[in-house]
Amino acid sequence: MEFNSFCEEVRDKVRDICGEDFNVSVRDTLKNNSVVLKGLVIMGKESNVAPSIYLEDFYTDYCDGKDMDDIVNDILKIYSKNRNCGDLNVNIFKDFDEVKDKIVFKLVNYDSNLSLLSTLPHRRFLDLAVIYVVVLGETPQGHATVTIHNEHMESWETNEEELWKLARENTPRMAEPQIMSLCDLISHMTGVETKDQVPDDAGMYVLTNSSRINGAACILYDDVVSGFAGGLGKDLYIIPSSIHEVILMPADAFADVDRMIDIIKEVNSTQVSKEEILSYRLYRYNRATDRICCA
Repeated sequence: MEFNSFCEEVRDKVRDICGEDFNVSVRDTLKNNSVVLKGLVIMGKESNVAPSIYLEDFYTDYCDGKDMDDIVNDILKIYSKNRNCGDLNVNIFKDFDEVKDKIVFKLVNYDSNLSLLSTLPHRRFLDLAVIYVVVLGETPQGHATVTIHNEHMESWETNEEELWKLARENTPRMAEPQIMSLCDLISHMTGVETKDQVPDDAGMYVLTNSSRINGAACILYDDVVSGFAGGLGKDLYIIPSSIHEVILMPADAFADVDRMIDIIKEVNSTQVSKEEILSYRLYRYNRATDRICCA
């Protein structure tokens, strides 16, 4: 069965089970780096918000031999677990005074998002783009956000410059920066002490935010990169690990820039999902100019 037919069959089976009190549909969602995912949306007729359950992984399970009824049951379990979106009030999105303290920015690759960026207020930063989202509130699964499109900005009678000013104030407050050594991060994530196994992390430090989601944007926070470089007394190389974090290294830690760029490309192609790739470039922070540029 082809993927589109699979999505239609899943939709029909879920629709039959949920009954007339629910609208069940499959929607294409344009994600970061021009990734398009098929999302199953199950929305109660009294609701105005619902999670999207992406079907690509379920199709892989189906191709591997999993029974369709088992797949549908798994989807319904996920929906049941995630259907409660908390006390989100999506109506506040209509009122600029209600959302302006909730506007934050994130970083994406410019060339990989040309189609999406044509619909969004944004600004260039090297080979990247700054885009804006509104944090609507907390759900059991984390922050619920809505990306700001051009029509939102126009309805608010504001402009990109104002969004940038607001986001520069809000983002560090709502997603505080964190810098830790690579060893400490691995130990924290795995619960295993790594210093004996990895005694020398080559001066590599991870910069992210408190939620570790879209943490690469921390390179735009005031005084974060410059303060860290000042503490070391050295310029920095900035390695774009993903949209969620970057790696900081003293600029004297290695001299072969071309080799590092090759490594970035290799890691992106083998270790990072397409949707989470930030860049294939290497950046350098220069203390004398207080600027980040492409190495």
